[in-house]
Amino acid sequence: MNHSFIHCVASRIVALSSATWLAFSVATAQESVAVAGLDKVAAAVEKLGAQPGTQAGMVGFSLRFLEAPTEGAAPGIPVPLLAVNGGKSLLPASTLKTITTGCALEILGVDYQFATVLQHDGTIDPDTGTLSGNVYVRGSGDPTLAQDGWLGLFEEWRGAIEATGIKSINGAVVGDDSAFSTQAVSGGWAWDDIGNYYAPPVTGLNFHHNTFFVSFQPGAVGSIAKLVSTSPTMPSLKFVNEMRTGAAGSGDQGYVYGAPYAETYFLRGSIPKQSSIFSIKAAIPDPAYFCAVRLDAFLKAKGIIVKGEPTTTRRGAFDATGTRVDLHSHLAEPLGDLIRPVNHESLNLDVEALLKAIGSKASGDGSTVAGATAVTAFLKSRGIDTTGFDMVDGCGLSRGNAVTPNQLTAALTLFQNLPGAEKFRASLPVAGRSGTLKSIGGGTSAEGRIHAKSGTVSRVKCYAGYVDCRSGKKAAFAIMVHQFTGEYAAIKSGITSIMARLAEM
Repeated sequence: MNHSFIHCVASRIVALSSATWLAFSVATAQESVAVAGLDKVAAAVEKLGAQPGTQAGMVGFSLRFLEAPTEGAAPGIPVPLLAVNGGKSLLPASTLKTITTGCALEILGVDYQFATVLQHDGTIDPDTGTLSGNVYVRGSGDPTLAQDGWLGLFEEWRGAIEATGIKSINGAVVGDDSAFSTQAVSGGWAWDDIGNYYAPPVTGLNFHHNTFFVSFQPGAVGSIAKLVSTSPTMPSLKFVNEMRTGAAGSGDQGYVYGAPYAETYFLRGSIPKQSSIFSIKAAIPDPAYFCAVRLDAFLKAKGIIVKGEPTTTRRGAFDATGTRVDLHSHLAEPLGDLIRPVNHESLNLDVEALLKAIGSKASGDGSTVAGATAVTAFLKSRGIDTTGFDMVDGCGLSRGNAVTPNQLTAALTLFQNLPGAEKFRASLPVAGRSGTLKSIGGGTSAEGRIHAKSGTVSRVKCYAGYVDCRSGKKAAFAIMVHQFTGEYAAIKSGITSIMARLAEM
């Protein structure tokens, strides 16, 4: 089939084999428009769909020029230039982050900043410097708070406390995580993920990126690996160690199992046999409590007496004695800058915090469900057809998420017409050069011309973003390979070929 030109609105079915069919849909305005290289893009997509590893699943693809006729489409959003299963709901994996971060820039604002406020209640005795109440750390969900260590932050807070004349605290250090729902993980996340660093609880007071390391000393192959330490040490957290020593070179097959707010974690799987210590990364079950415990210990070490035990607003066990007074406000970097590491490094915690912040702003409900509802409503309000769109989380970890290729490219096109367009585009990795795209497209026409987000869960690989074509045109694209079999390496060359053909248009 010749895709070198597009005429009116047409749909065609292309037989790839006796067992596999891909629905190609091509469209543009009323007049025929020659698009150089489009036939090569279509052929590359067709070839990917014909691979043995994709025939049991589905390949989805959508392509839109950022500036093109918009008849029959949402205002300002061009109709798809080429679509393959463009209206089919597929698993987006982490390409869903493009929708969450793009909507966050508009709903929260490019200059939005998470604020963490140090407060106290009660009264201060001017003679003794004794505070009759508590010291609070009231979070707003900042996912970057103390992500690289807390000593500098705690010094700021100690200075603010001492500036008021406080020398001792009759109450407690309280972590206030009430800004977000106590359902700290999406209901769609798998038990195999929860407890691991990439699926941490997302609370109103996130701290130290809600992660810590668990270290083991491997033993004989098949034996239990000795649990050596955690870094940092975890208060009130017990471990049931079932971690085995695997063969040398077997890699990290270790997993941590534990729900948010749990007091017991299970360590299972295997780590490779080696002479040195081997560490895996886990999720802090109660970040607000961890923050309170650490601040309590820090203040005591600096000579400030704290009589009560550290706690949180959820855990209770403290007496609120009066109206809170703000002592210090710690601001995260503006959202326009914060999203770059989110999309470059595919940070689940950060994007889930953004989704809950969206929910909080839209309806006063800092929950995942409220955030997803607000995002869906926003897309609808901008004319995007959300039929088949189902947002279970903001990061794409849940297998309950569903997005069509056409919805991804419609959203990407929309975001390029909003105030945060420049920041959004800069947040996306570049093929062959940066982030999660550094290992794809290098040495091909795609290198430096593809700005996109990757997405990976078991048997799913997706890419969504922008291409700077050699012709000078710019386009939004989505490649979604759903339920493939075999190794990703067999799929990668096909995806790379599509990217290269896009860049050559």
